[in-house]
Amino acid sequence: MHTESFRTSTQLILFNMKTPISTLVKLGACHDALAWCRTNSMPDLETAWLKCPRGEWMEWLAAKRNVDPAKLADYEAKRAPLDADYEAKRAPLDADYEAKCAPLDADWRAKRAALDAGVLAYIRSVMPDCAWNGKKLTGTEG
Repeated sequence: MHTESFRTSTQLILFNMKTPISTLVKLGACHDALAWCRTNSMPDLETAWLKCPRGEWMEWLAAKRNVDPAKLADYEAKRAPLDADYEAKRAPLDADYEAKCAPLDADWRAKRAALDAGVLAYIRSVMPDCAWNGKKLTGTEG
């Protein structure tokens, strides 16, 4: 099945609401999808569909609109190379992000450990007889 025929046959199901943001909010779309629509000023849901960079968002919308999964098979086959390319380009960005965040995370953990030690010392000083004083809480304490 050709992608154009898929678009034509499902337009009434997928695109019957005019404002993409309000439609996606009502359907429970993720924050990233809503942000993408806002950032790119999508005028309507059909335009958002045609320009959408994320295949999983499109699959989610089709499922929410009860589109027959068989109609998506051809589309998914054509979309697979694009998704693979997206993931390949995304991987180095993710690795760079993780590398840049690692020192920040380590610094935060070190500062948090000092803060936790200070709080625990305070608790020990004001409540020396407390049953959980100095112990790790498991959530089962009474």
